[in-house]
Amino acid sequence: MREFIMLSGLAIAISGALCFLLFWPLVYVHLRDRQPAERATLGSGPLTGTAVAWFLLGRFRRIGDRGLSGLAAPAQAGLWVSLFGLALAFSLYFIGLF
Repeated sequence: MREFIMLSGLAIAISGALCFLLFWPLVYVHLRDRQPAERATLGSGPLTGTAVAWFLLGRFRRIGDRGLSGLAAPAQAGLWVSLFGLALAFSLYFIGLF
């Protein structure tokens, strides 16, 4: 049963990562085209630590762009789900070691 839950956690992590990888480029292009000042604060690339932290903390909401929030909300949820799935899988893996 533990292995099934661990594999389910990995499946959840993969589905969240796919959601993030589908929506994040759209968010980044939206920022590039419509919010260049905010895009400049994210650093040199879309997957830098600053950009991902900005994204995880939901700082896109303070801009007030409804189009950006509509694109970013599913990607943020996907990234949080992915992190939750990885945490679940790794915790069950480490519990299985002992």
